[in-house]
Amino acid sequence: MVTMFHEYVADDTLQLVTAPTYKQIANLWELRLSNPCEVQYAFADVSPTFHEFLAGMESSEILCALTEDTTGEIVTAAWLHDLEQDRQKIARMGWLGGYAHPKHRGQHSVMASHLLLNYFEELGVRHIHASVHVENRPTQLFLRCKSMLGFTKVCDYANWTTFGGEPADFVIYTRHPQDRRLAWTCANQLAAKRSLSTLPL
Repeated sequence: MVTMFHEYVADDTLQLVTAPTYKQIANLWELRLSNPCEVQYAFADVSPTFHEFLAGMESSEILCALTEDTTGEIVTAAWLHDLEQDRQKIARMGWLGGYAHPKHRGQHSVMASHLLLNYFEELGVRHIHASVHVENRPTQLFLRCKSMLGFTKVCDYANWTTFGGEPADFVIYTRHPQDRRLAWTCANQLAAKRSLSTLPL
């Protein structure tokens, strides 16, 4: 069970929670499962279950943080999975997962998401990539739009993972333009790890 809790006030309306409690993660999971779009596009066959997610946090295989408003309601959450570490066992690269509460979507969630991404970079994770289901247009827009997160598109990747046991196409993004080649390589590595297709480098 996750018991550590640490937060600091990011601004007058947001609190950045860098070590969410069990209760906060359970609340996040309920919010995700209650959102039809989230269920449709976010829960791939390779996604962890709730308890696997908690275990990943405890073992530092998943880095997770979230933001709350002044009432304690979750505004956004972000986590990094499939982390790669350097020789000092410090995570330097990871794949982004995230959630934005429908009530807060817009500039509030943009600001909150940047707080989360900057926090991960402050930890040393300089290379952050993302994969989005090809049909999940709203999330793709949120990632790539310069006025939102401003990620760089890397490629369209056919059969990158599976949904409901069937191969699914994804779009690969990376936070920094100079990481396009790295993201491509990492996407191929994950596809090979999952015994799916790989793209020629």
